[in-house]
Amino acid sequence: MATMTAGAKSCSECTGKICVLEGNSELAGGTMSVLMTLCNYDAANAPKITFSLGWTPTCDTTGALVPQVKSIAVNSTNQCSKSDPCTVNVSLQSPLDWAIALKTKNNVNKLMASIDKQDAVQVGTFGNDSTPLVTASDNEITPCATNIAIRGSRFSSLDACNSAQVCRGPTDAKSCVVNEAGSTLLNSSAEATFLSMNKPFSCDATTNNSIVYVQLKIGDADLSPMTKVAKVVGLTSSSAISLYPTYIGRSNAVLTGDVCAENMVFRVNDQILSATTSLGNTTIKFTTPLASNVLNLNYTVCGASTLRLFQLANSSMSLNQNLSSVFPSSSPLTNVVVSGSGFVNDNLTCIATASKGNTSFPVTLSDCKCTAINAYNLSVSCLSSLKDLVGYTISLNINNATNTILGIVVASSQGSASVSNTTGSSQSSNSAGLSGGWIAGICIVAIAIIGFFVECFMHKKQFRAKQMQQAQYMQATGTVA
Repeated sequence: MATMTAGAKSCSECTGKICVLEGNSELAGGTMSVLMTLCNYDAANAPKITFSLGWTPTCDTTGALVPQVKSIAVNSTNQCSKSDPCTVNVSLQSPLDWAIALKTKNNVNKLMASIDKQDAVQVGTFGNDSTPLVTASDNEITPCATNIAIRGSRFSSLDACNSAQVCRGPTDAKSCVVNEAGSTLLNSSAEATFLSMNKPFSCDATTNNSIVYVQLKIGDADLSPMTKVAKVVGLTSSSAISLYPTYIGRSNAVLTGDVCAENMVFRVNDQILSATTSLGNTTIKFTTPLASNVLNLNYTVCGASTLRLFQLANSSMSLNQNLSSVFPSSSPLTNVVVSGSGFVNDNLTCIATASKGNTSFPVTLSDCKCTAINAYNLSVSCLSSLKDLVGYTISLNINNATNTILGIVVASSQGSASVSNTTGSSQSSNSAGLSGGWIAGICIVAIAIIGFFVECFMHKKQFRAKQMQQAQYMQATGTVA
């Protein structure tokens, strides 16, 4: 809990120094800015404002939910002078989270601010909302359902600050009948979260006590009322099940949705497939790699079977021709994200190469790793140093597909990694002249043998001119630190 002092009530108490006037703005979760009143404010020398809270929720062990300042702007209705109170609008890096905004047994929370390490002064108070709101739903799910969507409002964006009590009962139940222990709320936002069950529902849930109810707890606030969020039903042809990745040549595939290996049987041509479930995804293994562009998969849940047809693609992963980036030579490639489709970490191989013009042999970067963030984004990291590759173009090859250009390596003094609007042809992979070491060597040899000092001087002058052109080109197409 932050230490709060009584703030100044008027600018006369600030003794000519910039300070925060005590305030009591009404705040709520989701707010993106805070109004504050400052004295002796000088926009040309904007102060550093640090926020703190009356109390932080026990689920936020790292202080991730404490508001952070993005920018400060003078309120358009208030033109400031140094001698008068100045109302400023402080924009936040992220919305005020409901885990700090909901009322708890500690009473309502308070927002405090300090300037340049001064004592914290109260500038706002959160409202009296004390529970999250859950939207009732009776969406049909199978006993294998995972990641059940829960919608409403006043949820925390920090998964650790959202928890749920899950149970089953009949329609319009007022109390829990069957407790369902073991669940996690994931991928949360202020208005949606996903309930991930640690194990499937029992098969009798399709006939008895089929309604799934939840009570949500956000931070240290009170539990929400019991609200229905789903109905467990038998397997149907429209059950939420999808196959990924879907392309010929796979020896296994991942099923997502209302799927689980615990009480589900998978068959292709009457042949039972082995399956495992982990983190809500079920992986099935085929006896031979898929050779047809159509997969007829039969699956059975709790004795009910259905046949699902999946259309397969002829190829697997593909990369988009991304906008080229600028990579400083002082550091290796780290977490460079490229877009495409069909990405999956299984059987993923990638090779990154550096080339310069049409005459040099490509250099293969060592210790490269590509990780599928999701089906459409890939993260690329290589440990190889780029210090000797200034002017080289970096390309990426996935599973022996066509090379895709990632960007160009520049001298560290020209800037850090930034997106450039250059195309493959305008990146100019032509040499920008010989390196400084080669020029020095040529000069020594020329002077020693035939004394062509003028020739060396002109060559070096031309090199410097090309360097200036390259620097201007990079400044025009990228962001220079």
